[in-house]
Amino acid sequence: MGESFSFAGTGSSLSVSSFFKIKDPGTIGSGSSVGYGEVYLSKEQEGWDSAVASVTLRETSQGVGLFGGPIPAGGGSFPGFSPYFSGVSILPNHWYELRVDYEHLGSQIGWEVNVNDYGLDGTTFVGNTLNFVDQTPDSIGLLSDSTLYGGFTVSQGGIAFVDNFSIRDDSLTGSTTISVSPTFDAQHRPGNAFPLGNLTEPLLSIDGGFGTSFPALEVLTEFSLGSVPAGAQIQSAQLLLDPDGIVSGTMNLQAFGYGADGLPALTDPAAATTLFGSLSVAAASSDEIAIPLDAAILNGLLAAEESHVGFLLKSATTGPFFAVHASESTTGMAPRLVLTYASETVAGDYNGDGSVDVADYTVWRDGLGTTYTPTDYNTWVVNFGSGATSATAIPEPASFALLALLGGVLAQRRV
Repeated sequence: MGESFSFAGTGSSLSVSSFFKIKDPGTIGSGSSVGYGEVYLSKEQEGWDSAVASVTLRETSQGVGLFGGPIPAGGGSFPGFSPYFSGVSILPNHWYELRVDYEHLGSQIGWEVNVNDYGLDGTTFVGNTLNFVDQTPDSIGLLSDSTLYGGFTVSQGGIAFVDNFSIRDDSLTGSTTISVSPTFDAQHRPGNAFPLGNLTEPLLSIDGGFGTSFPALEVLTEFSLGSVPAGAQIQSAQLLLDPDGIVSGTMNLQAFGYGADGLPALTDPAAATTLFGSLSVAAASSDEIAIPLDAAILNGLLAAEESHVGFLLKSATTGPFFAVHASESTTGMAPRLVLTYASETVAGDYNGDGSVDVADYTVWRDGLGTTYTPTDYNTWVVNFGSGATSATAIPEPASFALLALLGGVLAQRRV
């Protein structure tokens, strides 16, 4: 079962976000629309089978818009919002972050939605595309529920790729949970002439083997560790697998890991010598499989400045077998590495990313007079450049003038 969250009380907040790479929708005719991405908070782990508080980014002939609100189980009417934004463009082949900050406002849910452009490579922050703030009645009992889950959905017509889903509980200082997609996943066949298959199989099998007629089958996959900020400590970790059908027999499933580079190589399986975690998977189980991983070993990889972690998934039990969905599957979820980490506390780091930079000035500026004071500005100046390694120089007075001007321009785009 995945990790659950809850609001800590009035004034507390939860943040849910995911990154999406946009397809070219072409010309959108009158009355037509293209859905891009959606993130939500749900009262049940099944997500859309229950009540959700969701926000969808979409585009119609009217322009780019948001569609959201608290939706009861089974659908129906709800107190929602559907604004459109004139002059806003969603660019094909760009990566966008859709982030929703939910705030507990007593009997109301506070919503702040940001869509951020990360360019063609997904790593360079280009700018904020749109910002929207609203509040609605809590018609689904979200604020009082003690087990909330975050999730996302995508439209195959509008999205090419999805990555880096995360949920953050702001009542836990510096604690963030992220879900990382694999850089690759492959079928490993020990002793075979083609041990890594063709890398495009939609289903991957894990089989303990049974004599020469039924050789062992294993799964090899790697994940980037680049989303964990420098100085952060991983508190917990899980490897999630989406099985296809049921497990045949009870299996002792093992995850052996290694420091990796994100690329498949014939030498990778031999490097997987450290047991990161194991799980007894019950016979006839068709539920999502969550293998608990040793956080201390993962922190060791971070300390060694490994960019990726790889896993070789195998059965220690002879006989049982099952298949899991791979990245190429169109009917299930690829393996996901879920990490919860605590960021190093750095004075002046107002956006909690582990470093003090220009982005923190923006947070300070937007919260001046409510959350922050002029003294907090001095703290930011003194600590600029602290935390995660940064090549950004502290802005000179002329640069501050430019920042102030940009702040005025951005403020005009807020709705």
